[in-house]
Amino acid sequence: YFPLERLDSFYQDGSPLAGHATHKEMPGVEVSTGSLGHGLALATGMALASKRDGAAPRFWAMVSDGECDEGSTWEAALFAPQHRLDNLVVIVDYNKIQSLGRVAEVIDLEPLADKWRAFGWGVREIDGHDLGAIAEAYAAVPFQPGRPSCIVAHTVKGKGVAYMEDKLLYHYRAPRGEDLDRALAELEAARPRREVEIATASSAGLAMTKEAQGEEGRDQGRHREERSDEAISTRRRRKGAP
Repeated sequence: YFPLERLDSFYQDGSPLAGHATHKEMPGVEVSTGSLGHGLALATGMALASKRDGAAPRFWAMVSDGECDEGSTWEAALFAPQHRLDNLVVIVDYNKIQSLGRVAEVIDLEPLADKWRAFGWGVREIDGHDLGAIAEAYAAVPFQPGRPSCIVAHTVKGKGVAYMEDKLLYHYRAPRGEDLDRALAELEAARPRREVEIATASSAGLAMTKEAQGEEGRDQGRHREERSDEAISTRRRRKGAP
């Protein structure tokens, strides 16, 4: 999408690589972020349109726990079950820390999983650092027929770097100098073990996906051409073409 060297300008004044992704001057990013609470609503609208078009794609939205403070998130959470959007999956990154404090101190979300259940979603809680658990959850959606699915992924901010783990400071702070060297050394030391975990999870995930998706997987080829036509039509509408 853009030259690799542009990464050196990340988070610098005037760079298109802002702290929050923006669609302006950034190929591959269609919607700006920063104002939290828009992601799930956008995915919900896409899932509804796809259902009405008779298409097969599944729509995935990742939201933060802090984003669950936003009313627009819960408006979308009410809307999706009403329209039986079982082609929609939300993943909540639940690390219990948001920009200015711990989630429990800012706006306590507990019981978070039960809130999503009460809104009519099929819910599964997982260890968000367990690649096997992630692959298994992805392969199992929808968790309940006719309902959207919510994966509450319990995570630890800064996981893998001891001095960063579960520290509010590193919500924004980037490591430099000796701190950066320590972080890279810890991550490098863990790489062989993580590569084995990734390979194992990938194999398991592929096997489960084939079994779990069933008819959806067999229909994939049939719908590929339809999705291509739909994408072309969408582009034309955006440009004002007939």
